[in-house]
Amino acid sequence: MPVPEAPRRNLPATASVFFLAAAALLSACSQTDTATRVEPVVATAPTSFGTWEPIAEAPIPPRAFASTAWTGSQVVFWAGSSLDRGNAYSDGALYDPVTDSWNAMAVPGWGHPGLTSTFFGTELFVAAKGSGTRIDPLAGEWNDLPEVDGMFLATLVASDEAVWGLGTVPTEPSEMAIARYDAAADEWSDGSVFAGTDQASII
Repeated sequence: MPVPEAPRRNLPATASVFFLAAAALLSACSQTDTATRVEPVVATAPTSFGTWEPIAEAPIPPRAFASTAWTGSQVVFWAGSSLDRGNAYSDGALYDPVTDSWNAMAVPGWGHPGLTSTFFGTELFVAAKGSGTRIDPLAGEWNDLPEVDGMFLATLVASDEAVWGLGTVPTEPSEMAIARYDAAADEWSDGSVFAGTDQASII
């Protein structure tokens, strides 16, 4: 008995439609990629990194751990300690890199070898432990900062709107606290406290 033939499917037509659709899609993608593709920019490695040059001799002794900042035209160097850490300095000076010259700087009469500082607005903010001061190095005006309750200031950072202090809580050295100083209001506001889980969090 002859075996009946299986019904034929129109495979060539189906395949043709599929391939035509795929080709159209690839063509559209290719045109889109061509219109929006951004060629990578290959950076050229610098041929040199500048050179070191001696500057005018400073009117103050060499020191470590000085409080430094850039005012926009001069560099502030203030306080710190002698290189052998046997003497704490309270003097300072301003350096102008354009004229390679040093200028006198008004100082508050005290210093600390473990100061933290940041520049905000037109003033240098300096702190050690629970208190600090702010200075306009060009005008030579010093103003003490109010004390920060419940924390030792370990570092200062300036944002666009305020000065932030970070440090440990004296009664709980494994805890870190943060405070925000409003320069216009001349006051600190307490932030959150991070409770450390082990001795690794102590600074």
